[in-house]
Amino acid sequence: MKTGEDDKLVQIFAGTAVDAGFVKSLLESEGVEAYGQNELMGTIAPWQVSGGNFNAVQILVAAKDAEKAAEILTGYQAG
Repeated sequence: MKTGEDDKLVQIFAGTAVDAGFVKSLLESEGVEAYGQNELMGTIAPWQVSGGNFNAVQILVAAKDAEKAAEILTGYQAG
């Protein structure tokens, strides 16, 4: 089974556990499958997953969905 570039996960967001959870929910409500990385450790020991406790939780999406996810986040941030 071959995997293509579209199957790879790309980071679309990094932030606190609360912000990352909100972004993940927002993306999923728009039909974009999103995955959290370091969700648990980013909450209980963020200094162990990122230097200086900065952007400890990442949200990943499939490469094929990255453009749509970026548009969703841009639209949200614009209000």
